[in-house]
Amino acid sequence: ADQPTLRAWADAHQYWRIASELVRLEEFRGVIDLAALSDDPEGALSGNSEVQVEYDTSPKPGCSVYGYYRPRSGAPALILVHPALSSERDNFTIVHEVGHHVQRQHRAWANVRFAISGIAGDHLEERVADAFAAEALIPVDADADGTWLDARVLAQVHGRVRASRSAVAMRAVEIAPEGESAAVVVADRSGLVTFARA
Repeated sequence: ADQPTLRAWADAHQYWRIASELVRLEEFRGVIDLAALSDDPEGALSGNSEVQVEYDTSPKPGCSVYGYYRPRSGAPALILVHPALSSERDNFTIVHEVGHHVQRQHRAWANVRFAISGIAGDHLEERVADAFAAEALIPVDADADGTWLDARVLAQVHGRVRASRSAVAMRAVEIAPEGESAAVVVADRSGLVTFARA
């Protein structure tokens, strides 16, 4: 997609389209093996010349961030992960942070993203990184039943991919047919809502 198309998708909040294009461009670039990334994010980045993963097991008290991305001059960019209680959450965190890296590697998208400053630009980048992680971890063809907006189908998809329930729920909303209202809520066994997206 060219820069005006990417800008139109950004203005229309079509993050999944942007992420899909970034996945396509990244597959062509060939620096990060996206198929391996979906199977084993940490292993896929081991020895990568552009990105390295490190774990911080002692985050500051009150830190609610699962991880972050830090570009570094003259060294591979750093993805720092604060380990969660599940490997699925850590997988999503790693691929989400790769999404930040990838957004800087493709000029047409980087020009769009950095033309939008402040909180709006930061929000856009975060949503595209979320969509990139969902696209990489949960391919649309993981759904054999045609619609994801069904609790049973969501559970089946979750059973087939290496992503958290929240990531599967987010993906369901992203790929809902255009014009269709969609909302997904994930709750734990006690009924506490752990994730919601509309």
